[in-house]
Amino acid sequence: MGNERRPNVLHSLSGTTYDDPKLGEVAGIFPYPAFDLFRQNDTLFSSVFAYHPTRDLDVLTKGQAEMTKGEYVSADYFSGLGVRPVAGQLISAGDDNPAAPVVAVVSAAFSRRHFAKFAEALGHVVVINNVPVTIIGVTPPEFFGVDPAAAPDIYLPMHASVPLEAGFPFGDGPSRFLDKNDYWIEVMARLRPGVTPQQAQAALAPQFHQWVENTVTTARERETLPALVVREGATGVETLRRRYSQPLYFLLVLSGLILAIACANIANLLLARATARRSEIAVRLSLGAGRFRLVRQLLTETVMLASLGGALGVLASVWGMRSLTAMLSNGQTGFTLHANLNWHVLTVALGLSLFTGALFGLAPALESTRVDVVPALKKVRTGGARSRMRPGLGCILIVSQIGLSLLMLVAAGLFARTLANLQSVNLGFNRDNLLLFDMDAEKAGHKDPEILSFYDSLLKRFNAMPGVVHASLSHESLIHAGSGLRIHLPGAPEDPDTRYLCVGPDFFKTMQIPILVGRDINDHDLPGSPKVAVVSELFAQKNFGDQNPLGRHIILENAKNLRDMEIVGVARSAQCRTLRAIRWTQAQNSSCRLHSIQSGLSAGSIDDLCLAHVRQHALSNKYCTRDCASGRCSRTRYKHKDPD
Repeated sequence: MGNERRPNVLHSLSGTTYDDPKLGEVAGIFPYPAFDLFRQNDTLFSSVFAYHPTRDLDVLTKGQAEMTKGEYVSADYFSGLGVRPVAGQLISAGDDNPAAPVVAVVSAAFSRRHFAKFAEALGHVVVINNVPVTIIGVTPPEFFGVDPAAAPDIYLPMHASVPLEAGFPFGDGPSRFLDKNDYWIEVMARLRPGVTPQQAQAALAPQFHQWVENTVTTARERETLPALVVREGATGVETLRRRYSQPLYFLLVLSGLILAIACANIANLLLARATARRSEIAVRLSLGAGRFRLVRQLLTETVMLASLGGALGVLASVWGMRSLTAMLSNGQTGFTLHANLNWHVLTVALGLSLFTGALFGLAPALESTRVDVVPALKKVRTGGARSRMRPGLGCILIVSQIGLSLLMLVAAGLFARTLANLQSVNLGFNRDNLLLFDMDAEKAGHKDPEILSFYDSLLKRFNAMPGVVHASLSHESLIHAGSGLRIHLPGAPEDPDTRYLCVGPDFFKTMQIPILVGRDINDHDLPGSPKVAVVSELFAQKNFGDQNPLGRHIILENAKNLRDMEIVGVARSAQCRTLRAIRWTQAQNSSCRLHSIQSGLSAGSIDDLCLAHVRQHALSNKYCTRDCASGRCSRTRYKHKDPD
């Protein structure tokens, strides 16, 4: 199920939206009270269930720490999907209760990483975001959730989001489950036998429209109410299909053109070979062989040749799939798109081989059997029929090859030009000798407010290391374009395309982003001091034009918090992920963990020095990304035991 458009009635939004050619902007997220509304339609649905992706979870298992993906799921999530555990039990109504102890169901992959057998995971207590959680079940190895792009390792009850995200400044609270204007959970349902999606649409759409009308707070919101759309969910959430279908279709078209060029080339070669076999064919015809029998023999040879080519293509496709997956993953850990050969692919490959072999072998076979027997036996080159038929067919094939090759050449040239343009794009920061790593001080026992002094001390140690030019920190990577919340000027509507990034002192010096007007975030911007922000040049031009933005205010808010910040500087716009304006705010919470180091040394040398300091500070884990700004990311993980 999905709701259409993004109206003002969405006071808070946490999820993915996409543009549909027919419906406009579509999102599969709803408020939790709307989920309760859908569950009341038991005549339409046998089960209604919901899920919501977690933040990156800090998980401590048997003394080993890692950051992994998870999902908060409702009680009927697994039963609605028809999933049975390979060990233990799955989340039930008794588990999805605010008063119940926090439990978890883990994936088979997570269980294999930490336990010898699936059954050994049952009853084991893991620590997630410093909250003890008991494992009660393991999902089947073939189950990856409803979204192939996510493939979570840990499934948690929906109400477990309250204790697990209590430490985040914009974490989930109990009020979120009552807020009718906070759109955040994704809803799916299983239809009862005999009920069609069209019937469900007709019954639910008026109910949802009436319900959402009661959530309106202003007259303007009533003008753009969301509309309910019921869609098939048998193939799961189409995140990967929307992301990769267009480039993959483009590759499919290119592959088809290459196949056509190869087939035309083979057909020309078969025509040339038919000339050399004219005497042989003449002898066979003179001995009484029928023309249809000879055509069948020649087609058999051609189809055999095409089958061998198809078999070689299948072998080459194994290498191609691995290369394509590596290219698409771009160094990401936990990349879930893994193509494999199955009987569908092999059947298509066999069918294409037989079809192209018969199609492009038929004309040469017919041409080679169109022979004047007596002149051919006498080896007299009269050239009668041949001069009328072969040159015409051969010319058609040659012209087709040249035309398709020219089309491929133009496409390759445009592609190369696009790559050259991307390489020459000015990112707005210096990506050379830049080391990024993610660290979690909470695993070492640091708590608020002491954790702030810990990060300050660690930054001083990094800055004192030989070869380090600058060091800073942020709550997320600049490469991922920060986070999105409701950000707006006082009295102005929010801009959904604006991102924010909590940063530490000297962040712009470290990233070598020029400050055009005003100042950088510095050591004086501490908790308790006036809240400040540095905005990008693009944001300043868009919102203030030629006016001076210094001293103006911006509002950062969600359903629970509102932060009024004074603009103290304007930085050169950085082009990351998509070309968006990024506001920079001072780091004043313990979630700011990503460190950036600008070094004059090699990545390996500075990495070893950083690891030594991390060990010295007894942190549980470190994630290091080298040269990530260039798009060639390699992630290394370090672990060690905490001191006794």
